[in-house]
Amino acid sequence: MSASADFKNSNGSRAVTRPNPGIVGVNKDEPVTSSAELLLHASEGWTVSAWRAELMQTNKMIGPESRQVLFQSFENMDKNNVSLVPYRNGFVDGIIRAFQQDLHLTLRPDDVWLAIMVQFSFYVNGRAEEMRRFFVTHEGKKQLVVNTGLKSPLSVDFKELAQAFADLIERNVIDPNLKSWMLPNFSTIASEDVTTAAVVMMATMKAYFEYIATGGCGFPSVTLLGERADWINLLEKTAKLATYGEELSAWSKLLTKVAGKMLQTFDEPDSQTTKNFWMRAVHHAGSDGSGTVKSLSGWITAFCY
Repeated sequence: MSASADFKNSNGSRAVTRPNPGIVGVNKDEPVTSSAELLLHASEGWTVSAWRAELMQTNKMIGPESRQVLFQSFENMDKNNVSLVPYRNGFVDGIIRAFQQDLHLTLRPDDVWLAIMVQFSFYVNGRAEEMRRFFVTHEGKKQLVVNTGLKSPLSVDFKELAQAFADLIERNVIDPNLKSWMLPNFSTIASEDVTTAAVVMMATMKAYFEYIATGGCGFPSVTLLGERADWINLLEKTAKLATYGEELSAWSKLLTKVAGKMLQTFDEPDSQTTKNFWMRAVHHAGSDGSGTVKSLSGWITAFCY
């Protein structure tokens, strides 16, 4: 069910049936006219009012939603004064309300397929270990890393990012046709449908993969001088710190993990795990309470114990 006429339909073909043509109603459900209103409405699913939170135990965010929108597929609402009626389950609730109010109904195969894939995602995640054998051969979660090459989240093209993760999933699952099966390819498709399906694919596979987007700074290369034996020696020396008491033992655990990953660079210089380690040396972590002093995270902090 499309809220706009931006979808592709190359030949203009369609099928029309008139089950009850004598009655045509009017949609009386309240519409929204901006992406901000749409977010506020949608956030009712994951937020709770402050007064209600005091009356119940909940893990929902205290609303209303106030986070900045980084990407949205409803630019035409803000630019062209378009309105739409949001429903919690857009496909199911939309059909129900159209039926109840005697409204004309227009569907695309993309709408039906995405509704199916969302339910498929729920099913897979509800039986993640039982379903693992159909999708991957590894245990636990495998890291998938996409380098956006940008410094600000506001500059990231989330359409491209979702597609990049879908491509990585495709290369790391058993079925080489999983992506082409999950993503719609109908004549009525819009670019937003592909992005939505890619995100649904990521959600479906989230028990098997960890998605990491890196950007901004990094190392074009890392060179470790000396012989491998030198770095083994470094690891052994670091471990000796644990013999000097409980606090230094805790520090030793941090340092030996870092030294071990450095040693791994000699054995697996081209592995994604090694590259991920070096890209996680430094992260910007925000500022302190005064808003003036910026802090950093990453494994470099092990050397500031």
